[in-house]
Amino acid sequence: MPAFKIVRRLLLVGVLLLVAAALALPLLFDPNAFKGELTKLVREKTGRELTITGPIDLSVFPWLAVEVQGVRLGNAPGFGIQPFAEAKEVKVGVRLLPLLRREVEVSSVTLEGLSLHLARNRAGVANWEDLNGGGGPPEKPATKPAAPPAAAPLAALRLGGVQVEDASIEWRDALRGVRYAVQDLDLEVGRVEPGEPFDLRLQGKVTASRPTLQGRFSLTGRMRIDATLARIEVASLALETDLSGKGLPGGKLDAELGLEATLDRAAGTLTMPRFSLAALDLRVAGNLEGKGLNANRPEFSGHLKADEFVPREVLAKLGVTLPPLRDPAVLSKADLEAGFTATPASL
Repeated sequence: MPAFKIVRRLLLVGVLLLVAAALALPLLFDPNAFKGELTKLVREKTGRELTITGPIDLSVFPWLAVEVQGVRLGNAPGFGIQPFAEAKEVKVGVRLLPLLRREVEVSSVTLEGLSLHLARNRAGVANWEDLNGGGGPPEKPATKPAAPPAAAPLAALRLGGVQVEDASIEWRDALRGVRYAVQDLDLEVGRVEPGEPFDLRLQGKVTASRPTLQGRFSLTGRMRIDATLARIEVASLALETDLSGKGLPGGKLDAELGLEATLDRAAGTLTMPRFSLAALDLRVAGNLEGKGLNANRPEFSGHLKADEFVPREVLAKLGVTLPPLRDPAVLSKADLEAGFTATPASL
């Protein structure tokens, strides 16, 4: 028998054994038996308490996938009994065969009922700082080896998508006395591959203490990111807000923002060939060019055009009360078109 036939059969037998082992592993291995070990490991590494109240489901082939229900991570010392993070359900998987080629292909990541509580105390300490490996100074190696060439962060990564449902994020800053929160948050990201466009959808409810406001927002867009994370393209982005509160001019803000943009981090440039904003009975459109963004010398230039509007009505929506005017026709009609240049020190 020719040697290549023997090798082919051996490879076939190896693949069959691998598949059989993958199918049998979930039947022979119970990941729930290791909840205690996992909790102990998290406590040793972070000092936090990890609680898993629901089951852990494991599948191996073709995805090494894990589904966990009822996950809770305790808060840092001094930040109360409220958990730092919790989720009703977490699902994630990695395809096995691409790992042999040193590629990472992740299935759709799903988070349901995520609740994240971020805080900073009066001393300026945040409740996530203890998760970065401890507060002590890093040990210096005796000799510093030559750093290998940086790999492209996304060159070997494929992500099937991200889906976050019914999430909430809270930020309490005792140092500044402010609170911000996003609730009913839904996030959906399409399949992400280096250099390929993907869709983005985000919506939720926001509240803030300074300025005082509440309301809803929605964001949709289509983006492209290269493998090195150096070039980010926004083919289309649309943001809509419906906000109200004492902290807003006139107590209310309904706005629509749309734009296209390209950020080149290596060149330090920002190109925005189109943007538009509709708010307070104003409609403004234009374009913008930025350079020097990575050299601490940013410079911007562009063009603005505002459609005809009634200044009296805009000022009223801003909560500005005009003094008595001699001519009632004053401030009844205006428009604007202008070019501009700007730096941090001039306009």
